Amino acid sequence: MEDAIADELQRLLAATTHELDRADTKASFLFSAAGVSIAAFVGKSPFSADSGSMSVGARLLTWFGGLLVVLALVAFGASIYPRTATRPSGGGFLLHFGQIPRLDTAALEDAIKLSASRLSVARIELLTHLSQLAVTKFRLIAIGMWLMLLGFACVILAEILPRATG
Repeated sequence: MEDAIADELQRLLAATTHELDRADTKASFLFSAAGVSIAAFVGKSPFSADSGSMSVGARLLTWFGGLLVVLALVAFGASIYPRTATRPSGGGFLLHFGQIPRLDTAALEDAIKLSASRLSVARIELLTHLSQLAVTKFRLIAIGMWLMLLGFACVILAEILPRATG
């Protein structure tokens, strides 16, 4: 029974770590895409020489769309920002490399011994920590994607609506 529990915990830890890698890859790609979009926005709409021909409503819509893309960039950046500091676990286990520099040699040895003596509990706490981190990253990615899509829609509408009504 213990072996089955240990195997399942190891499987879940591996799957969670894989999801963290996927989240970081997605967020990094989307961060780059949002950056390129902002560069295109700055080079085009409200700053271009022909922006004087834009109606006030179209200009506001364009600025609002640009702001949404900037907020998407912030969400993607928050998702990939390295988390080096973490609060210690309630059980005294090591959950994150950021905890190690705060410990002296004796405290680190005690934490390692505690984790080794109660391996299942330590792995469950680690799994909980990593799962919360993965969920946070994916939530930030989802928020960023919606912000970016809405921003694109605003900029596109600002270009299309004046042509459709004029």
